[in-house]
Amino acid sequence: MDLKHMIVRFIILIAVSFAFSLQAFAYVPNSKFILIRLAKNNGKGFYQVEQDVQFRTDTDPIVLRERWTVENGDSLRLTVTGKSATETFRHEVLYKDGKRYAVDATGAVKTSNLPSEFFEPYLYLRGSKSILDMLVRQKVIPANFNAYKKQVKSFNNVVYPAETFVRLSRGGGTITYAIGNPTPANATRPNPGVWIEQDSFLLRRLRYPTRAEVESDNHLFASGGFRIPRDRTVTWETSAATIKVASVKGAQSSVASKLLTTASLQGAKQKLPDALAVQDFYSRFR
Repeated sequence: MDLKHMIVRFIILIAVSFAFSLQAFAYVPNSKFILIRLAKNNGKGFYQVEQDVQFRTDTDPIVLRERWTVENGDSLRLTVTGKSATETFRHEVLYKDGKRYAVDATGAVKTSNLPSEFFEPYLYLRGSKSILDMLVRQKVIPANFNAYKKQVKSFNNVVYPAETFVRLSRGGGTITYAIGNPTPANATRPNPGVWIEQDSFLLRRLRYPTRAEVESDNHLFASGGFRIPRDRTVTWETSAATIKVASVKGAQSSVASKLLTTASLQGAKQKLPDALAVQDFYSRFR
């Protein structure tokens, strides 16, 4: 084969490879497949997660330590601690089966519904349908997504109808699957949605109808296949908070199970800093 024919064949090979790469890039899987892969990143078993939440204020920043005891996205315990020059802070909440149990300033346990912008369960929900139901319930994605397909054991020869609310997007230097109504070019406010990284199926961004947003970055590995963002930024109105994970470790089920009961909340009076951003954060997102 002469040099001319070799060059022609090489050019054809490059062109075919490029065409296939474009086709692969343009392919968008079904929302169920995306959420199944997302849920697989949320680990298994019990965990204890410690993270620092920092708030910007007009004076000095406020930093609070959160300890999360985790069974799954429907069974969580939060303990918040911190101190200032004159005060010590403590705040305890149990999230169990769709309810929020919190200790008030008198030490009494109060029951309420989950906050409409409670985003922490997205890191721990281990079923794709649970994630979907929460996204619909929080109005992040349209209600017609709730027509969930039956579980299948194999994706071979399974054909799903096109989903107009699932598309490729780019943000923060990564390619993501965006789920939700795209924001029109002439819109006065952005539409809510969720952005999941294309290759790793990690949650990168969450936007609520209120325009509050959560952005995640620098995911780390933990036991049981758990991947959690080391850094998150929460923005709402004129306020912001940054969350930085300090440690993640497996927890003994016998110890964690005792903390995941309402009886364990009986204790001292509770108090959070009076700063508006802190009060707003723990009433809206926690």
